[in-house]
Parts: sequence; structure tokens; C-alpha cells
Amino acid sequence: MYLTGFAIFNQPLIIIRMQNQFEMQSISIFVLLSLFISMPVWGQYSTVVYNYQTDRFGENEPLPAEKPILLTGNIPPFIDVVEVAIFHHRGIKEREALFSGSWKRTYNDKSTSFSIPINYPLPSSKKFDLALYLYRGVDEAEKVELFSQLQSNLYAYLKQNTQVSRSKIKLLRKSQQLINDLNTIVNEGLKNYRSKTNIPFNGFSEIVKKSIDNLDKISLPESLKSMPDSVKEQKKLQIRARLLEDIKTQISTELKYLLSQEFAVLYDQRYIDDYPTEDRPTHFALNAGYGGIWLDGQLDNKSSIGDAAYLGLGFPLSTSTIAPRFLQDASITVGFFTKNFNTKDGTSYSGPIFNRPLYAGIDYKLFSFIRLNGGGAILEKSPANDSGSTVIIKPFLGISAKLNISLSLDK
Repeated sequence: MYLTGFAIFNQPLIIIRMQNQFEMQSISIFVLLSLFISMPVWGQYSTVVYNYQTDRFGENEPLPAEKPILLTGNIPPFIDVVEVAIFHHRGIKEREALFSGSWKRTYNDKSTSFSIPINYPLPSSKKFDLALYLYRGVDEAEKVELFSQLQSNLYAYLKQNTQVSRSKIKLLRKSQQLINDLNTIVNEGLKNYRSKTNIPFNGFSEIVKKSIDNLDKISLPESLKSMPDSVKEQKKLQIRARLLEDIKTQISTELKYLLSQEFAVLYDQRYIDDYPTEDRPTHFALNAGYGGIWLDGQLDNKSSIGDAAYLGLGFPLSTSTIAPRFLQDASITVGFFTKNFNTKDGTSYSGPIFNRPLYAGIDYKLFSFIRLNGGGAILEKSPANDSGSTVIIKPFLGISAKLNISLSLDK
């Protein structure tokens, strides 16, 4: 009764409900399509699990080839930084890493696993050396000890390379070389440490550089000349110590700022030699196409072109997905035309084998499985007067379709 009495007024409501339902369906479809489109992005990494106890990847299976890898594994809860480096075969000590990446524990993260994306597709059927470095957190007492050690080494180096002459403070090395050496001392001292906040040490500031440079320009007071030699030498050493103390204070300030961030120190390192990547099956292709051979005469003369279907095999220049695009899309192709050719003057063109014209050349992918073929046709030319046949090579061009056939040999 209610619906009947208000049918006129309910009709717009029904339309609105239908529109809302349609909109909800559209939104649902959009969300599903978004998820579907996003799935390849989420699944583009091949996960590899590193076993810290056995020092192996998974069940000793080879590493995925020619695709990004997500390296994961379990670690002790006190490990704050994990690094991985990939080297050429037997190249850990001889070459730079092909790839290096790291994982760092975030604030309040209590997990016992790590994950490092390796965006360096490895070639198939190769061996690589891998290194993993595990770093534990550094407490305040250890940072104080590290600061004291660095400060002591820097001050000792400065003291060794300054000398007091008769009238001035003398640097035993050029000021820029001294700065470089001081930076090296810090970098070497922090070699087994990693910053968790990624604040790098870019060398000491211009203030420290200028103070060291000024050391070489400071002359001793004239009043020292009238002093006894024993007193004079003692005063010179006091002046040098004061000047070096000022530089030491500047260096200490910059070191304290550097060490105020969170650090981790090397706890364990693992080297895995000669680890293989997976093999990729090779393949060849069956080609079937249609093309023409320039037999003789002018190209604008139809009788100078022999056209026919052809069959052949294609062998890819590269099956690697990380090879240059041209090598991925090009193949060497060989085959034969399905018929012989005859010209108006009675000359026949066959082939030296199977009595059919042969061809060899390059094919290149136009789109999908369609290929453009070009190269040379091997023909046996027989004149009409039977004066003898000759083998000749003529250019050909054609378009073909291909069917790939995989080859995988058991080892």
C-alpha cells in the first residue's frame, strides 16, 4: 500500500538507488582493476631467503637470473644493519662490487628479519661472489671510547708533523696534505662502523683547514730572541702546544657532532664464493614467411623479382632479458624458398642443395611474432641455352611469422 501510494515519489528514489549501486559497482571494478594492474609491480621481485645458520640461500638453489631479487633472512635481534655486496667470480679482493645494498633497523623495530632489494639483474648460468656484513648497535660507552681513540690519533699526527724553528712554527707537510691525512684517519677509524642516520663524514670543515694553514704562517715573538736557550726552547714548545690545542678543540667539536648520531659496528661477515645463477633455456624458432629475391635487371621490372613462400629456422642473437634490445629482438635465420624461379628469357633459378633457393640473413621483430627478414639468397642460375649453371648470391627481403621452440638439456 505504501509503495503504491508513493510510487511517483519513490521513482526518483529508485533511480538514485540504482545510480548509487552503479557507482559502487564502478568503484569496485576500478579497485579490482587497480589491484590487477598493480600485481605485476608487487610480484616483480623474486624472493631469496638467506639462512644465517647454514650460510646458504634457501635450499642451495641457484640465484634467480635476469630479474630483480628481494633478499630476506633471519638475524639476531641485536643486529641493526645488514649489507650485501655482489662481486664478479673470485672478485671480492680484486674488484669493486657490481652491486651493494643495505637494510637498517628503524626506530622501535624489534623484528628478527631483514629484506634488501637487489635491483641488479644477474646474468644466467654465471657464478658470483657474495658478501654479507652484519653490524650490531654501539652503546654510549663504546662511542666515548671511539671518540677518545680518534682524537688521540689525530692529535698525535698533528704533533708529529709540526716543528718549531728559530722564528716560526713549521709544518713538515703541506697543509692540504695534512687535512687529507686527518680525513683519512677518521675514515679508517670508522671503516667498520655504519651510521644509522646516513650522515656522512665529508672531511673537516674550512675552519679546521684555515687553522692548520695558519700554523705555517705564525712567527714567534721577537722577545724570545733575548731569552736563554733553555727558556727559549721551552717557550717555543708551549706556544706550539697552545696553537695545537686550539686546533684540537675545533677537531673535537666536529668529531662530537659526527659521533652524536647512532652507529653500528661490524659484528660478523660472511663470504660465499662461486654461487651460481639459474640457467635459462635456449630456444630456436620456426619461421614461415613470404618474400622476394632480386634476380636480375631493374628493380622496377616485376620480372626481375622472384617471390615465393619460404620456411626456415631462427637462432636468437641473445636470449637474455638484460641484453641490449637489438640483440633480444634480432635472430640469425636460414631456410629455403618453396619454389624455383624462371625469368622471361628462360633462365631458371633453383638452389645448390635440395633443388630449392636457400637463404641466410637476419630477422628482426616488428611486433609480437611478426618478423622482418633480410639477407642473401643462394641460387643456382641455369641459362636457357644449357651453357652451364653457376651459384650466385642475391639479396632478399621478406616478412615472416615465428614459433619459438625451447631447448633445455639435463645436466
